[in-house]
Amino acid sequence: MKNQRRWTSWSVLLAVALIGFGGGAGLPPSGEVFGSVTLDGEPLVAVDVVFKPAEVRAATGLTTTGGEYTLEYVTDVPGCKTGENTVSFDWATGAANAKLLQTKYTSNSEFSENVAAGSNTFDFALESSEKTKGKTTVVPD
Repeated sequence: MKNQRRWTSWSVLLAVALIGFGGGAGLPPSGEVFGSVTLDGEPLVAVDVVFKPAEVRAATGLTTTGGEYTLEYVTDVPGCKTGENTVSFDWATGAANAKLLQTKYTSNSEFSENVAAGSNTFDFALESSEKTKGKTTVVPD
């Protein structure tokens, strides 16, 4: 009987947590977003891909060793707000030997994408400027 009460208590607590934190309540309309990022034709590894709508929070995804990313709106909630989003790229904290990115890809991004409900694939082919081609910078841990 005591174990049954304990399991019931944990079940109720888990249900409340799921409903309150990521169960879908209060989230904007969204679409799933996947894709890849390259720099000078090579996969760009360990870069944060950021989709920022005019309103509400941004969605982010970290590129893999193959340069692929999947956006998350919040932890374990995939997707991005539907509509127009500004897209930017930034190195993950602690990324080693990060290549220099042009500001048109970071703070002054020239990219925007229209995210639709359902599945969206956006691939980005970035290029180094002539000044930064072949150079790297080490980002501290």
